[in-house]
Order: sequence, then C-alpha cells, then structure tokens
Amino acid sequence: MKYEFDSSLETGHSLIDEQHKRFIRAVNDFCSACLSGKGSEEIMKTMDFLEEYTGEHFAAEEQLQLDYHYPDYNRHRQSHESFKRIVKELKEKLENQENMQKLTLEITGKIADWLIAHITTQDKKIADFIKNNS
Repeated sequence: MKYEFDSSLETGHSLIDEQHKRFIRAVNDFCSACLSGKGSEEIMKTMDFLEEYTGEHFAAEEQLQLDYHYPDYNRHRQSHESFKRIVKELKEKLENQENMQKLTLEITGKIADWLIAHITTQDKKIADFIKNNS
C-alpha cells in the first residue's frame, strides 16, 4: 500500500503542501517498515517521527490560521487534537505489541484515511481563505 501526493491533495499553499508531502512519505515509510518485516524498533522509530511531525505540522498550520484570522480555527484545531489522540493511542498499541499485521493495517488506514480526508476538505479551505484574504 503506497500513498501518493497528487493534484487532488494540493492546497496551493507551498508550506502546507510541502509538509503534507513529507507526512505522506512518513506514512509510506511506516507501511514499508511494517510490510518488510523490519523490527519493532524501526517501526516505533517511524511512529515516533509521525507523532513528532504531526505536532510540528499542526502547530505551523494553526499559526497560519491565527495569522490570517481564519474563522473556523477552533473546529480545525479540535480536529488536529483528535488526530493527535488517535496517533497516541495507536502508538500505545504498538508498544504493547499486539497483533502486528492487524495493527499495521489499522494504523495505516486510520492515519492515511484521516490525512487524505483532512487535506481534501479542511486544509484546502484554509488555503483558499488565505489566498482570498492576502
């Protein structure tokens, strides 16, 4: 399973798009590590990166919203917080080393599905708002 950053995910804001590309690469790295049978240490390293990067990306995105007085900031921020909880929960499951194959599918599905849906709906709205209010 490999995810691609294509034109359907472009927001038109270079910083956000570059961060989304990096995030998708990290999701793909996680999938590859799991599917290639790499050890749990490598899988956890990738999950740690995803957790850290999510925080950095969301902080940058939220700052843009504040800078441009984005009217739906609070709801968007709540969406980010919800995703951070999902990542933390999945990481805890990995640490407990439950069924790795099943967990890999759950993690990649939840993370990738959330990310794609978030970009195509909410993040594109932010980019449009910034473009129209610059």
